[in-house]
Amino acid sequence: MSERQNKKKETYASKHDFHVIPTTQVVDQVKLAVRSGIPLALVGPSGIGKTAMVRQAAEQLSKETGREYKCTTMICSQKVPEDFTGIPIPVMEDETVKFFKLDELPREGHGILFLDEINQADMTVLRALFQLLGERSIGTYTLPEGWQMIAALNPDGENYGTTKPSPALRRRLSWVEVRFDEHAFLSHAEEVGFHETVVEFLRRNPNKILNETALKNDKVFASPASWERFSDIIFALKDDEPASMMIPIGAGLVGLTYTKDFVRFFDEHRTQIDPKEVIEGYHKGTLRGRVQKYVEAGRTDVLANICNALVFMLMDASISDKKFAQRSTNFTNFFIDLPDDTAVYFLNQIGRKFKEKGLNEEKKAWTSAVAKSKEGGAKYLRMIKLISKVATEKSTATF
Repeated sequence: MSERQNKKKETYASKHDFHVIPTTQVVDQVKLAVRSGIPLALVGPSGIGKTAMVRQAAEQLSKETGREYKCTTMICSQKVPEDFTGIPIPVMEDETVKFFKLDELPREGHGILFLDEINQADMTVLRALFQLLGERSIGTYTLPEGWQMIAALNPDGENYGTTKPSPALRRRLSWVEVRFDEHAFLSHAEEVGFHETVVEFLRRNPNKILNETALKNDKVFASPASWERFSDIIFALKDDEPASMMIPIGAGLVGLTYTKDFVRFFDEHRTQIDPKEVIEGYHKGTLRGRVQKYVEAGRTDVLANICNALVFMLMDASISDKKFAQRSTNFTNFFIDLPDDTAVYFLNQIGRKFKEKGLNEEKKAWTSAVAKSKEGGAKYLRMIKLISKVATEKSTATF
């Protein structure tokens, strides 16, 4: 195997020797940091929801402790040193100086002081924060005992205009890198009421949730935060207004290419196949015939989108209730109907996504259901051999 293939992709955390956590673990880590009194730094791409997760941690701490935990966010990139050190005001009669402090700084109670975009702040602001982070005080101001500091940073070298963390900053914080979790975001989007068409579009195109390539190339980039605002546009669209009307404003949020893709999906949504129907009712009506027509027409793009959405649905579907037998039969028949290349893609997605979430038993239950079918088992074995062959060829390739 070549050295190039052996080398794993370097993350910000591996570069600096700390840990990577998925977004699903952020709230618990923030709560632990608050309880232990350790200032925590969350490193991750813009727009993945770091601010929302810190606020959620404060809400949970309020419920768990019976005390009100506030969450005060300070955008450090918009601050000047005097916001922390205070503005000196001479008191002539006493020949002294008083310092007026920013009213955002907490004075009492409990909460989280969230220092956002800390590594996009001016170096003079960072110097002012060093003492606050290390000693919980700066000048005449002291952070109340019931408050804890959590910082957020974007990775350096990613077109964020960041200041590289100095040793002085690094030693004042505990660092974790936040890895975006597509499945958790889709569940959250559905829970908080994103427009159903946005949720379905992203289920079928999870690679479009966060466009880090566009970010690195200094383009408009899609992110969870921008898709939430995109959803608001659709809710505001009147019934008599064409979907194309959202292209200009939508492109400014998630990029022109993704917006055009969405508008096409939006227009066709009612005629497309609902992935939920595949595992719930593939044996009913004309659904299976419609899938087979897509196969005959060579529409692997549509089939791959259905597969993507199905993976997320299978992750949430119970394997222990009485509906599993029929669902697994529907799943098997759908798998049998797929073209071989799409079936390989489907298996790869199931393997990768289920592994990321630690759903080994669930993966085994669905794939075993296919293997038990004579036709499905033969196709499953053929696809596994093909996947192994491709993996072997890649591992022995030289560059």
